[in-house]
Amino acid sequence: MWEQELSKLRFDPNYIKSWLYNERCRVVFTKKDGTIRTMLCTLKEKYLPQQTDIKETYSISKALEANNLVAVWDLEKKDWRSFRIESVLEFTPLDTPSEDFDA
Repeated sequence: MWEQELSKLRFDPNYIKSWLYNERCRVVFTKKDGTIRTMLCTLKEKYLPQQTDIKETYSISKALEANNLVAVWDLEKKDWRSFRIESVLEFTPLDTPSEDFDA
């Protein structure tokens, strides 16, 4: 029973966002086209590019949230990406980077 509750919590938007704002994370999710993607991403400020238009960034963020999307900085592609909360298959905060991952 507790495993079901933990599973629900792991994919809760607030849980996911709180980790993303504080750590680098691995997200495995189903893309819109049905393919599975693994992404190393974060919202931790030290890894994000400098923002030039805060109003634009804020409005985009709100639009994504309204559609149950989470915008993140992809640490490998060095670009903004998004995923749907309901498409998340695995979510893992990373304590230390893997050997092949240099952010």
